[in-house]
Amino acid sequence: MKLWVDDMRDAPDETWTECRKVQPAINAMSMFLFDEISLDHDIDNRPDDETFQPVAHYLGARFLATPEWYPKVTIHSMNPTGAQAIHDILKSYTLDS
Repeated sequence: MKLWVDDMRDAPDETWTECRKVQPAINAMSMFLFDEISLDHDIDNRPDDETFQPVAHYLGARFLATPEWYPKVTIHSMNPTGAQAIHDILKSYTLDS
């Protein structure tokens, strides 16, 4: 199973589960151990500057709680600063992308 987290872009193909918002992405990860996860950073048109960083924190915490699970993680954000922020979050949980 593969999880695509992005509010604007469609997943590469129909083999991906798409999540457009933070809470649905976290809900999906709480129910399934995905083999591959691809993360965006920015959520457009949000007045509160919400990003997908909480998803990265949840992913890292879930990995620590389930160390035998190690998904392939890709950061596909077009925002270099945001992509680095997601990378740093994952690295802080020792889940390096």
